[in-house]
Amino acid sequence: MTPSPFAKRVRAGTCWSISSPATERTLTITATDFPAFPKENIRARCNNQKVRGVQVNYKSAEKYVGDDTLDLLVLFPGGFGREVHLNINVR
Repeated sequence: MTPSPFAKRVRAGTCWSISSPATERTLTITATDFPAFPKENIRARCNNQKVRGVQVNYKSAEKYVGDDTLDLLVLFPGGFGREVHLNINVR
């Protein structure tokens, strides 16, 4: 989730898996963490406080090594949505 430029608390977005990884599973949970905006970004002062967001965890099948993919639909609090494609290299 992207905090407002004024580091105000904004409700968390949501995230859905729209294609499952071939080798195992993902889990999305609501989480809080510190953002990592570059110093020159207007939101950089928000880096000192935790914000709510969505955490995506991937777990490969036991002993699996190789490539996998995952497609997510991310919906932000303001109504903006974005599809995200992830290439995963399991080592």
